[in-house]
Amino acid sequence: MLHENRSTFSFLGMGNWNLNEWNIVDGQPRGNFMQLIRNLLLKTGEPLHISDLHSFINTIKKVSLQSLHSNLKLESKETFKFFNCPFIGLSEKVYKEYWHKLPKFKPVYLNKNALSSDKDENLNLVKNLCEKFGFLKRHLIFILDSKYGKYK
Repeated sequence: MLHENRSTFSFLGMGNWNLNEWNIVDGQPRGNFMQLIRNLLLKTGEPLHISDLHSFINTIKKVSLQSLHSNLKLESKETFKFFNCPFIGLSEKVYKEYWHKLPKFKPVYLNKNALSSDKDENLNLVKNLCEKFGFLKRHLIFILDSKYGKYK
């Protein structure tokens, strides 16, 4: 019965519910991953990169990037829309055609042979890949950060 009144109640998981008015405590949003990210995406006009969602969630709850991504994938058809270079939006929103045409990234472009220990050289590589293939700089920086252990 609680699930029939989502405007008043929020599902927290594992059989727990709360009043929506309790979802902000001391200025901090509360709720499960899906609720928090859905609310964030409702406020934005464009999809957000998974690393931006991860940073947002980690200000509230500590969670690994992989766990966050897996949880979002469980809801993908009903709530979330996944684009290439993992940008995530809401299924209920209509996004510009641009997001549907993002090229799929191939990790071979940033393999160990292509990477340098010099950060400036790596940024030049990112710039060239963005220009040549249309990849988003945000995603390529994320890949580099991942290779250097930022999201472990």
